[in-house]
Amino acid sequence: MPPLIVLGMHRSGTSLATSLLESAGLAVGDRLLGANPSNPRGHFEDADFVEFQQAALRALGMDSDGWVTAAPPPVPDALTASARSLLDRKQRAGRPWGWKDPRTVPLWPLWQPLVPDAVFAVVYRAPWEVVESLLRRGDAAFAEDPERALLVWQHYNERLLALVRAAPERCVLSNVDAITTDPIAWVAEVAARTGTALGAPHAAIVERTLLHGDRARNRAGLLRRHYPEAVDLYAHLERLAFRPSGAGAPVPWPPDPDAGAERRLAMQDWATAAQAGGGPRTLRPARVEPAAGTPGWCACCRSDTTFIETGTWLRDQFLCERCRSIPRFRAVNHTLDTYFPDWDQGAVLEGLPRTDYVSRHCNRYASSPQVEGPLPYGDATFDIVVTQDVFEHVFDPGAALREILRVLKPGGAHVFTAPKHKGLRATRQRARLQDGQVRHLLPAEYHGDPLAADRELVTWDYGDDFETLAAGWTGAPLVTYVVRDRALGLDGEYLEVFVMRRPGDGVY
Repeated sequence: MPPLIVLGMHRSGTSLATSLLESAGLAVGDRLLGANPSNPRGHFEDADFVEFQQAALRALGMDSDGWVTAAPPPVPDALTASARSLLDRKQRAGRPWGWKDPRTVPLWPLWQPLVPDAVFAVVYRAPWEVVESLLRRGDAAFAEDPERALLVWQHYNERLLALVRAAPERCVLSNVDAITTDPIAWVAEVAARTGTALGAPHAAIVERTLLHGDRARNRAGLLRRHYPEAVDLYAHLERLAFRPSGAGAPVPWPPDPDAGAERRLAMQDWATAAQAGGGPRTLRPARVEPAAGTPGWCACCRSDTTFIETGTWLRDQFLCERCRSIPRFRAVNHTLDTYFPDWDQGAVLEGLPRTDYVSRHCNRYASSPQVEGPLPYGDATFDIVVTQDVFEHVFDPGAALREILRVLKPGGAHVFTAPKHKGLRATRQRARLQDGQVRHLLPAEYHGDPLAADRELVTWDYGDDFETLAAGWTGAPLVTYVVRDRALGLDGEYLEVFVMRRPGDGVY
């Protein structure tokens, strides 16, 4: 069965496209790269392909991240043999399979003779949006030469256009905007055009707010004047691309660009560049007006408020203006208010790190300095136990969950958060205790606690099987709640709230 390969430039929406295809039945690997601040939902990249392609680029004397603007040199036979061996291991008999890694584009001369019947989902994005995303992310390759970001975009998309022209019957070319507009129609088009057996995708995966495309809209005029070849290339892609039913005619740049906003951006850039070059220390940075907040209601301070973005990593940077809570704190309180309306009248135990956002509302509140090991409380003591981002740091989560169930009253509930990594199929243990010593099973990783200065060792990466694992450890079902509502301050990464109830007929 030929592979379905997702091709596209970095920061173009290939992760979103691959997540939709994976949800529709495409096998994209068992060891996927996890999430990070720039890809909070995960990369959906098979680590075996990524590691091989990074090594291949280095062997060819090219940038291992794929920041290239020229075709690779002739590929040595040893590299071709390694690529063929990797394909032999990944081939899935009887099941649609494929891979995604932007580095595949510059390395296509290596892969082309090995997968001559491959089919493609080709994804592109407006150059101003990709350049904006790369510069915001802060890659070192573009710190001294930001123009390189655009030149890399041109090189990648010229290669993609050449592929689409050479094999149009095996390609579906799509702007990421078209994918987000109608993900079901896009997956159906990919299935029909490539002959890949796919079902309906989970359209709820699409979250347009993660693309931040509007931020770059007023940069399009700059590219039109100074890099017309890039805009011409984008316009050509638009003319050939798949468009959902009812979509309007393609436009090569945003209509009605805001000239005033573009002028202000130019002056802001001038001020930033001038101050970066040095000068009297008394000079202050150019003042940038803060983004308008989102009015709403905060479950932590139980007040009307405004939610303010202080950065792009919303998990820690989407704050309540009144109480400074972050989204996961509000997600826990919202879950408590919604599913346990009188929770604050019951006996509540919170594991450290404790938060004022729980304790301030409780009549009967206790905090525990630990969740691992025996808890210093009798059986059936509490109605609610709350823990937040603790279980990725314990060595034996099954034992800790069982101990929490012990101190809960029948029908009581453990309400908690823990990062669940998008695209990670199987939970993996990173470290264990052996003879009183920490044994690292994977490279050591630490999390900084937002309520303390200490870093915590990460012992587990939880994946798609977390609910099943937790139920197996305890015999009690685990339910996951996810709400995204900016008016409630619920947006960002890792918003899952887990609820495990002690069996029984108690109040909860």
